[in-house]
Amino acid sequence: RNTMENGYKIWSLHGELLVDNQYKSLYLFAWRPRPFDVLPASKKKAIQRNLSKYSTKFDDLDEKTVEGTLGADARKRRAQLKSFRDYLSSVAKHVQNEEAEIRQRFPYLSQEDE
Repeated sequence: RNTMENGYKIWSLHGELLVDNQYKSLYLFAWRPRPFDVLPASKKKAIQRNLSKYSTKFDDLDEKTVEGTLGADARKRRAQLKSFRDYLSSVAKHVQNEEAEIRQRFPYLSQEDE
């Protein structure tokens, strides 16, 4: 039990005083009390062991939720981006094939001469 400056103040993120409550005596003040654990320790350990399985499951659910909330424009942009990346990949493969063909046709060229 504290007998000096009993009370609490709540401030906004902008520095404004929102609440200033003072009391004669203050017995207990809990800031962000945490709820008691509802899972036994054995269940917690099982979840920690299988966390990757649960993570994958919930990541899939999150992705489905996001896909459902995205508008047609966002899906269109995503498809365009995938198409562009596929195009870049095909161009890179083409360039590699061309370089290999040049090296095969002209093996006497050094790397600096190309």
